[in-house]
Amino acid sequence: MRDIKFRGKTFKEEWIMGDLMHTPGDTGDGVAIQYWNETDGWMTEDVQADSVGQFTGLFDDYKVPIFEGDIVETSVEDKERIGRLLVVSDGPKKLRGVVKYDIHSAKYMVMFERNKMGENSHMLSSEFGWDGFGYQVVGKYYEDKFKLQEKVD
Repeated sequence: MRDIKFRGKTFKEEWIMGDLMHTPGDTGDGVAIQYWNETDGWMTEDVQADSVGQFTGLFDDYKVPIFEGDIVETSVEDKERIGRLLVVSDGPKKLRGVVKYDIHSAKYMVMFERNKMGENSHMLSSEFGWDGFGYQVVGKYYEDKFKLQEKVD
């Protein structure tokens, strides 16, 4: 059976992982995560709705679970095809993108920003399917959006 879990940021600025619930909530967002705490048993915390992401079922090169909304980084050579992504550049590059669920293809994709690939580079497609290998989680889009703008080469 597939491991279905969610991650979200509480209003106390803590990241928690567990089962997604829709509740009236004290915060007005109406989204909560229920999780097991060894000391207190089952706990339910309201989370910031925009921060919620589902586990993809994949792990990065360091066995870190990859969630929807994670920022991942990968390296590519001078000319390399990865899934539907073709990168042509003047040398090895590191790329960063955000993991999102694509409703049209019914799978998780990494969405790269077209202008963040460096000079003399271009993409034929801005999305591709993948298996988790060759990627490292470097942040969460909800709180680390600036990492997509950083130069990574």
